[in-house]
Amino acid sequence: MFCAISGITPEEPVVSRKSGHVYEKRLILQHLLATGGKDPETGEDLTEEDLISVKVSGSSVKPTPITNTSIPGTLTQLRNEWDSVMLESFKLKQTLKSTRLELSHSLYYYDASLRVIARLTDERDEARKALMELRKKGVYMQDGSVNKMNGGSNVNEVDAMEVEKSDADEPKSLSEEVIENIGKKADALKKWRMKRPAISGLLKPSASSGLGEKDSREYHVEGVSVEVMRTAMKVENPSHGYVFVGCSDGSCKVFNEQCTEIQSQFKAHEGGITALSLSSAADVVISTGADQKSSIARHGEGGFSQKASFKYHSMGITGCSIHPTDDYFATCSKDGKWAVHDIETVTTLASVVDPDGSRNLCAEFHPDGAIFASGLENGIVRVWDVRSLTSVASFETESGPVSTLTLSENGYSLVSVAGKRKAQLWDLRKLKSTKGVEFDEDMSVRNASFDASGTLVAFCGSRGLKVYDAKKWREQVSLSSEELTCTGWNRTATMLYSGDTQGSVVSRDLG
Repeated sequence: MFCAISGITPEEPVVSRKSGHVYEKRLILQHLLATGGKDPETGEDLTEEDLISVKVSGSSVKPTPITNTSIPGTLTQLRNEWDSVMLESFKLKQTLKSTRLELSHSLYYYDASLRVIARLTDERDEARKALMELRKKGVYMQDGSVNKMNGGSNVNEVDAMEVEKSDADEPKSLSEEVIENIGKKADALKKWRMKRPAISGLLKPSASSGLGEKDSREYHVEGVSVEVMRTAMKVENPSHGYVFVGCSDGSCKVFNEQCTEIQSQFKAHEGGITALSLSSAADVVISTGADQKSSIARHGEGGFSQKASFKYHSMGITGCSIHPTDDYFATCSKDGKWAVHDIETVTTLASVVDPDGSRNLCAEFHPDGAIFASGLENGIVRVWDVRSLTSVASFETESGPVSTLTLSENGYSLVSVAGKRKAQLWDLRKLKSTKGVEFDEDMSVRNASFDASGTLVAFCGSRGLKVYDAKKWREQVSLSSEELTCTGWNRTATMLYSGDTQGSVVSRDLG
């Protein structure tokens, strides 16, 4: 098929209705304009409407351009194509050179980063190794010098590491590693508690006449007042039943289970001790004092000795509690804060300010370690989620400042004392008060303590000791005494301990 005008294959062919010839549309339209609408072959009148477009298959060969029908035209086209190929090749070479340069820079920076990371990792491992060796030897930094700590148990014998904490970079939340550690421990303790075996030889409440004092032993410490007390009732081995007391002179004394002798003692604070807490194995003691410092003591060959102390709070510390993991402990203060610290590194992990700005007067971790309870000056018992550091429940006592609280070992109950007189039993599952008692006006309660089974709770104060059955809230023991400051139980609840303002530590056999 050829154009009747040019004699070559048309790119856009059309057919004349009148003559039937095939034309290149572009050429026939130009001819019609030049001749006034005459058919180039027959001379008849012809208009654009008489031209019919011919559809050509897409696989047809494209006609050779007119310029290529001669040797000069073909050479020109070859030269143009060569120039285009050379130009594209030049651009590709430039792009390749630029890409290679960028890649070499990236590889250099990557290699440099790996070298820096490797160097820092080596330095970290060496520092950790050196730190572990120092800890094994008992060497700590104090005022820029290195001191070898003594392993003895006499008062004033230990030079401990002192650290001054700053609020400048105060952490507001726990790290993912700490949160995971707390969560795993809580889950493990919940499963264990469901299958927890009964405590052998546990004293049970009496349904009728109550319990009585069979025998008692007293140890008197001259010149001090016994301020706080903790007993190692969680220790499985009965031969390790320690009684820890904190005194008004800043010393901590460790008695045997019968309170007949002091097995170890150490100076922890410049002023009186305000709170004590023990690890689950009773080999670590955390104490807080009137000097606004927290002290860490460990058991060694020569007994207990102070290993480190630091100051974090700006006002008096009113409570401390070791987490069930034995890796962390919490302190609360009148400055309205409670904070979580790492025992091993002596660092503060996170701190929380009470939303009401009220002062903290007492605090304690739940036996599972998932929640933390604090008693406030405004009469509220605040329950916190330890992992998120948020308040999950608040109990209003409406009786004055919450001076003391204690959590049951079974994890279900909390006892608080507000206004020094009103004791309330709170159900942590129902989040409400189920029992309560208001003591006489002359009975100012200083301390309360659950036994290891959570069935008995003891109160001590200005007029003696009282023990209640936590389930039926029936009084089991009532003993008169002057100015008792603290109380505690042995593991089987057969012994009840107390300390007073005159320096006496008394152990009572119940039955």
